[in-house]
Amino acid sequence: MIGAPIDADNLPEYYEKLCDLHTKHHKPEYILVHDEIRQRLVGCESYTEMGVNQGATLAAAMLQHISCIRAYDFRLLPYLPAQHIFKEYATTHNIDYDIFEIDTRKCSIDRTDVLYIDTAHLYEQLSEELRLHADKAQKYIICHDTHSEPDLKKAVNEFVANNTNWSIVTDCTINVGFMTIKRT
Repeated sequence: MIGAPIDADNLPEYYEKLCDLHTKHHKPEYILVHDEIRQRLVGCESYTEMGVNQGATLAAAMLQHISCIRAYDFRLLPYLPAQHIFKEYATTHNIDYDIFEIDTRKCSIDRTDVLYIDTAHLYEQLSEELRLHADKAQKYIICHDTHSEPDLKKAVNEFVANNTNWSIVTDCTINVGFMTIKRT
């Protein structure tokens, strides 16, 4: 069941088990966004995630050994059983890592190379997050669930139309989909 604690001793094992769970529940294409995150992190030093849940995408990023990772969620309860695994991995691999329980519309984030957003699936929420945080993203912003939630796609398209320094580089319409925009 999605949301159930995952029994694992380390982050690679946790990630593998969580991916297995997600692909069984949502189909294998659900985790295509993990490949997008890995691809966009090549040559990057920092990653920020909004909407952690159990930490599957966070683990995908951390396993790339990015030197600085920040994560935000309004409710960390699904993540907490694995918190020690993330912290141990970050310490062992010299990753500057911190996670915050806060509404992403009420926080300030540090500059980051890649910003990943998978919070409330609401047009207003994503529009506000892009307005508040896009200036901190130096290279890419990846937004999840843009195919299954047309209002999220609308928010990304409107943001790009109104901000000429951003362009769409990926619009995945497989499964729940995702969009990646790049700073130009």
